[in-house]
Amino acid sequence: MGLILTILLIVGNKEDIKKISEYIRKGMTAVTEKNYREGIKYFKLAFEMDTTQAPLAYNIACCYSLLNIKDPAISLKRMMNGK
Repeated sequence: MGLILTILLIVGNKEDIKKISEYIRKGMTAVTEKNYREGIKYFKLAFEMDTTQAPLAYNIACCYSLLNIKDPAISLKRMMNGK
């Protein structure tokens, strides 16, 4: 819930907030159901709307890692660390 609150404070636009919150909810549901590809899809949609949210990039990287797809996960981790 902290991630969503942070996004609410940064994004500001009510419609964008609703979309981002919905994408995060769907991404979290997908991950809970071990549907990591679906999680990636929704986390990416949210991240495209607000690229300041490092936790979203982290969630994407974790999903790639859980799918044993290392290259995108490593790239996202480096992006988050500014390297």
